[in-house]
Amino acid sequence: MLDLILGMTIRSTTKTRCTTINLNVNYLNPVSQGHLSAKGKILQKGYRTVAAEGELFNEEGKMIAKGTGTFKLIRED
Repeated sequence: MLDLILGMTIRSTTKTRCTTINLNVNYLNPVSQGHLSAKGKILQKGYRTVAAEGELFNEEGKMIAKGTGTFKLIRED
């Protein structure tokens, strides 16, 4: 899920497709049911790569996972 959130954060900001190069996830708390919410942000953006981080929360707002990733921008030129 974090991979999707980070990829969509990058795509909505850069208007460019991307693919995951590396993704590190820290699982902090278990979750077995209910709704999840997430947020992502870009840490660094270059011409070819982007670094981003994201967090997942349960219904009570408790963080259940945090991740960072590096993504390659797929440019048409």
